[in-house]
Amino acid sequence: MSSSSGESQSSASIALFLPTLTPGGIETCILNLAKGFVQQNIAVDLVVADYRGDFISKVPDEANVVNLGVDRVLQSIIPLRQYLTSTEPDVLLAGHTHANIAAIIAGKTSRTETTIAVGIHNTHSVNTSKSQKFTSKAIQRLYPRLYSHADQVIAVSEGAKQDIVGHTTLGSNDVSVIYNPVVTEEVYIEASQPVDHRWLNDASLQVVLGAGRLVEQKDFATLLYAFEKVAKENNQGRLLIVGTGSKEQELRTLLSELDIEDRAELVGYVDNLYGYMDAADVFVLSSKWEGFGIVLVEAMAVRTPVVSTDCPHGPSEILKNGEYGKLVPVGDKEAMADGIRKSLRTERKQTRIQDRARDFSDSVITKEYANKLGLE
Repeated sequence: MSSSSGESQSSASIALFLPTLTPGGIETCILNLAKGFVQQNIAVDLVVADYRGDFISKVPDEANVVNLGVDRVLQSIIPLRQYLTSTEPDVLLAGHTHANIAAIIAGKTSRTETTIAVGIHNTHSVNTSKSQKFTSKAIQRLYPRLYSHADQVIAVSEGAKQDIVGHTTLGSNDVSVIYNPVVTEEVYIEASQPVDHRWLNDASLQVVLGAGRLVEQKDFATLLYAFEKVAKENNQGRLLIVGTGSKEQELRTLLSELDIEDRAELVGYVDNLYGYMDAADVFVLSSKWEGFGIVLVEAMAVRTPVVSTDCPHGPSEILKNGEYGKLVPVGDKEAMADGIRKSLRTERKQTRIQDRARDFSDSVITKEYANKLGLE
C-alpha cells in the first residue's frame, strides 16, 4: 500500500474507492466528485485497488492517492480494511459493483465509525441477466444481500433506484437518488480546444458521434445500421465512434459488410472527447441499458443536439421525456436513423440544452453528496 500526500484544512474527510483509473463513466464521476469535494475543503483520499489507467492524469493534485496494489477488486478487501482501520475517514464511497461489495465487507469488518456508502450506477437486473462469467454471476447473487448492510445507498437515477429496490431487500426509503456530477469547468476548457480529426475540421461535412465502451450494452451495431441508412441519402454524413472494447473487431467487420468504411470510423480512445463532442453535429447514445447516461449530459453541455435510445435507465430523465433531445426505441435502427436525419436537418447548437446540462454540474451534485453523507 502506497500513497502520495496532499494538504487539506478540512475536518471532514472522504475516501473514494475505485478498481483502477481506466477511463469509464463511473471513474469520471468519482474523479469529478473528488474535485468537487476538494473545492469544498473536504479532505479526499482516492483509494485505488490497482493504480493504473489513462485517468491518472485527471486525479486532482490535492487528493491523497492510496494504491492498494492488488490485481483484482475483491483482493482489496483486506488492505482496504487495513486502510480504514488506520485512517478512519468519515465516509468511504464506492461505485462499481465489485468495489461496492469490497467496501461493505471491509467497512463492516473494520469496526470503525466510517460511513459506508455505495453508488448504483447501472441497471443491475439487466447486468445480471447478461453476465456470462461464473464469478460475475456469483457476485450478482451476493450483492442483493450485502447492500442492505451499507449505511448509504445512492442511485444515479430514479430508474436505477427502482431497479435496485425491485431486486434486493432494500426498500424505497433505503435508497437515495443523486444524479451524476458530469459538467465541470474542464468540459468547457477542453471543448474549446481544436481537434485533429479531418472530418471534424471540414465544415462541409455533418458528423454524427457516438462514444463509449465497445460492448454489448452500448449497442453500436444498431448505430452503424442506422447510419448506413442516413448515409444513403446524405453524402455529407460521417460517423465517428470513440471508445475501445471487446466488440471492436465485430464492429469493424460490420463496417465492411455495410460498405460504409469510407464514411464511418472507429477511432479508439481520444484524449479530448469534449472537443469531439463540440465539433460534432449530432451525438447519439445507442445503449440497450444504462444507469444514467453520462455522455448525453457531456454532449448537451457543449450544446450539441442529442439522439438517445429510451433505454432503462437515465436518458428519459436527463432529456425530460424528449424535451431536450430525441428519444427512440432500443434497437430500432429505423427510428434511430430518422432521429439522426431530423437532427441533422433541423438542429443546431442550443443554449437550452446546455442550461439543462448545468443541472448536473459538479458543484451542484457535490453539495448534494456532502449533505447526504454528513460532510458539511
